[in-house]
Amino acid sequence: MTIPEDNQVIPYIIAAANRITYVNDEWWLFAEENGAGRECYSLQLLGRSLWDFIAGEETRHLYDILIDKTRAEKKAIQVPIRCDSPECRRQIMIALKSIGDGHIEFLCRTVRVVSRAPVELLRQGVERSDHPHLQLLQEDRGGGRRMDRYRTGHRTDGTVQ
Repeated sequence: MTIPEDNQVIPYIIAAANRITYVNDEWWLFAEENGAGRECYSLQLLGRSLWDFIAGEETRHLYDILIDKTRAEKKAIQVPIRCDSPECRRQIMIALKSIGDGHIEFLCRTVRVVSRAPVELLRQGVERSDHPHLQLLQEDRGGGRRMDRYRTGHRTDGTVQ
């Protein structure tokens, strides 16, 4: 895998119905380098829902909030995120901007990339539902207890996993 350069910018645009209407070649190169299949080539993804390409209920919820806020306030928003691959840790700054008629432009700029030994858990196609590191995130969702800092194992009620 080629490690992307710092400051790489990947733009895409979604329409009012959260369907992808624009990506550039950098978008699908980034997706391909991170193990995405042919469905991520630009011609296959135009018109598809953004939600088809965002994994995880929590991540989808965060994006939904950011998109709604951008549309409602008509102001640009910037959010730092992590977007790791098996071979690197990647810090990205996402800028969302309303460009009219409910369309949102995303500019994803790679801020920092750090190579590392491959992490099998992050590989495409690896079953994650029973992985012990992720059980902390899944435990007791309905019981009112939420994880405060899942990486440390501390709970909001003060107990430690």
